[in-house]
This record gives sequence, C-alpha cells and structure tokens, in this order.
Amino acid sequence: MGRDARARHDEALAQAPLELTVTRVGGQEVTLRDLASSTTLGEVKVWLGEEIGAPPSALSLLAGNEEVVGDERTLLE
Repeated sequence: MGRDARARHDEALAQAPLELTVTRVGGQEVTLRDLASSTTLGEVKVWLGEEIGAPPSALSLLAGNEEVVGDERTLLE
C-alpha cells in the first residue's frame, strides 16, 4: 500500500465509529456503540460503569488474558 493510500486508510479508520463488546466475568455481554477512535480507556470505564452500575475505579479491562492499562490511552492505540 502506497503512502497516500495508507494515509487515507488511517484517516478513515480514525473517523469510523467503533463498537466495543465487553464480556463480564459472569459471561454477560455489554456493547458500547458509536465510539470514536480517540475515546480513552478512562471514558470507556466511565460509560461501562454506568451500564453495569459499578464505579470506574473498580473496573479492569482485559484483552485476552492481559490487563489493558493506561486510562489516557485511546482505542486506536
């Protein structure tokens, strides 16, 4: 992929609405829709906490078996 095509692809990806499905320990799924690539993990925790009735500070996000840390990180990262 050429540099211009890559730049257009990256820009489109950054602007496309994202959907994030979170599976709770008990197996229930919660889906957050229309997220931006610039949405931070901290914001995800706030919105997820509102959905499930838990304080964001009590939530941990995992990708596979590893905890995703850094509330200031974005979904694109």
